[in-house]
Amino acid sequence: MKFSILAAVSAIALAATSDAATLKLFNLQDEKGNCRALPLTEYGTCYTVSEFYLPRSASFLNQDSSASQMTLTFYETGNCGGKYTRASATFPTSSWSSWGKLGSVNGIVGSVMLEKTKVSNGDGSITQYKPATFAQWQNC
Repeated sequence: MKFSILAAVSAIALAATSDAATLKLFNLQDEKGNCRALPLTEYGTCYTVSEFYLPRSASFLNQDSSASQMTLTFYETGNCGGKYTRASATFPTSSWSSWGKLGSVNGIVGSVMLEKTKVSNGDGSITQYKPATFAQWQNC
C-alpha cells in the first residue's frame, strides 16, 4: 500500500513540475544566432524575464498533450504590460513551431504569457500590468 501511495505522489509531483511548453528566441532570422530558452510551466502566468534585445525569430514547443490550442503573447515590458504581439494557434504536441513576427515589441521582450486558449492574433498595447513571476532565460 505504501508503494502505491508513494508512486501516486511522485507522479503528481512530476506532472506539476513538467513544462507546458518551451520558448526559444533567436537574435537572427531562421532560428540562428544567439538563442535563449524559457520553460513555461504554468498557463496564465506572466513571466517577467531579463530583457532580450532584438529577437528576430522564435520557436515554440508544445509539451502538453491536453492542450493543442494555445496563445503566446510577448510584451515589451515586464509584468505583461505595454506593447505586445500575440500568436494564437493550434500547436502540434511534441514538435517545434516557428514564429518570426515580433515587430510590435520594438525589438525587446520583457515578459511572456502562455494561455491555454485560442484568441485573435495581433499587436496592441495595454496599460494594465499583471503580477509576475521572474524567470531566467537559459542558454539553448
